[in-house]
Amino acid sequence: MTRALAITPIVSSMGRTTSGSLGAPINERQFIFTLARHVDEVYVISPMGIAQLLRGAHKNVLQSRPPNVKVFLVPFTLLPIHSLWLINMVIWHFYSFLLYVMVYILDLIKEFDIVYIRDSRLAM
Repeated sequence: MTRALAITPIVSSMGRTTSGSLGAPINERQFIFTLARHVDEVYVISPMGIAQLLRGAHKNVLQSRPPNVKVFLVPFTLLPIHSLWLINMVIWHFYSFLLYVMVYILDLIKEFDIVYIRDSRLAM
């Protein structure tokens, strides 16, 4: 049984996304759905802005996914003020630690064969 883990944004919003570009989540979603045709299980950890979560932007993506794709949405946001870079850095490190714990526990339970990380900042 082949299992894959992807840490990538798959939910787009109107305007800015978690990855910074408008088309990236759509491309990543297509990649994940294609990967799901070739492996038995795909687990996706996807960062999502709190405003997106409250607007319900994730509902269409979760309903249209193949049955062998499991999606874990992790609320994540940075402060919009660039002068608070130190606080944003602390938020990134906390988020990276949270991802590390999630991936470690999932890997102990499922033992992944393929790991795909889209954003280099998520690979910390």
